[in-house]
Amino acid sequence: MTNGIFELLSGSVSIGNKFFNFHFQWTFYYEKNFLIMMFCGIIFTAISQCILLPIVFAVHRTNGKVLSLFGYIHEKDVKVLEKRCEDYIQDHLQDDNLKKSSAKDKLDEADAVKSFK
Repeated sequence: MTNGIFELLSGSVSIGNKFFNFHFQWTFYYEKNFLIMMFCGIIFTAISQCILLPIVFAVHRTNGKVLSLFGYIHEKDVKVLEKRCEDYIQDHLQDDNLKKSSAKDKLDEADAVKSFK
């Protein structure tokens, strides 16, 4: 006398095994792809560092050389250049700004007078 439990058990085990194998294969597939992408990223980073580090050090070395050139300029020459820059700013830049601000102030005053009338 059989009640069919064995068939149900074997069917459940079969379906469970298929389900497990399906998900295990997909997990293995994604793990493999993940490792391949990580390996490519590590190789790309290493190659980029090999290319960029010499450039960065060359720029740093050049900056040091340029800054050392400023040590050759005498303080007297720096004072003369500073004076020239100050004169230029006062003659050209500040006058324009003052003219613009005074013209704007005059317009504002005229508008204020008109609004009171």
